[in-house]
Amino acid sequence: MTIESQPSELPELPEQLAIAQRAINLPEVQEIMRKLSAYHLGVYMPHMHDEKTGAFRLLPEGMTQVEDNLRISFQSVDRLGRSNFVPVAWVWRDGPTPGGGCKSICMTIHHCEIAQP
Repeated sequence: MTIESQPSELPELPEQLAIAQRAINLPEVQEIMRKLSAYHLGVYMPHMHDEKTGAFRLLPEGMTQVEDNLRISFQSVDRLGRSNFVPVAWVWRDGPTPGGGCKSICMTIHHCEIAQP
């Protein structure tokens, strides 16, 4: 199944995230996705949301999205190394860096809430 969003259907995004949205339709990105799928990996757009407006924001360097008890928070990447969290998403910052982590008892999620820090 292929899903393409029209630019008019998307909320206003920071330029870097808008680039990511457009790039997903490029043949070279789709080829990378095809190769990743052989390893049961995929592509995601590292982001967070403004606590007051809910607007999309870039995920700052050194921060990771963490799922714990079906709640999402944003914490230091260093926390994943000192706890029972499993990296589940990575970004490239001079090498693979965790972009998302999940507590080791993670279950399939259909809905998440943003946890207040």
